[in-house]
Amino acid sequence: MFHSDESHAQLYDKFLNRIALGLLIVAFSLGVDCMRYFVELEVGEALRYVRRGMTVLLFIVVLPTFIKVMMLRFKNRTACQEPESFIVDIYKNASVHGFTATMLMLLTAQVIVGPDVGVLPTEFFIKVILGGGFLAVAISFFVQQRGSDDDESECDNIEMQ
Repeated sequence: MFHSDESHAQLYDKFLNRIALGLLIVAFSLGVDCMRYFVELEVGEALRYVRRGMTVLLFIVVLPTFIKVMMLRFKNRTACQEPESFIVDIYKNASVHGFTATMLMLLTAQVIVGPDVGVLPTEFFIKVILGGGFLAVAISFFVQQRGSDDDESECDNIEMQ
């Protein structure tokens, strides 16, 4: 299951990429679930199936790499449990952005909604805030990662001249 040509750091980078993609799927899944409050009952039932499909997609995307990482940790093939890499730094930075976005959404919701929640249940607001936080982490991760790829290509062009 673990290929010898794939280092622990490469596997962990792949794992973090899959986790970020998984967070994006979860954010969209929560968004789909929140849409159910605004559509007719039949459409809401169809959206439940869409959400179930997204859950299956989440497992397909994350589970194989998760199993590889856990097997590697279980076998203790390396003394370093979390390798240091640029991707790890990007993920940590994206997590901080997600936390900040979540806090801003909580403060905004408190000001906008106030003590009277109205017709929407509390569950709706929790899903919106969680989905927004997950979306912020995923977008921040992919934007920073793309920015790092652009920086590397610029450096490659300089070296070639």
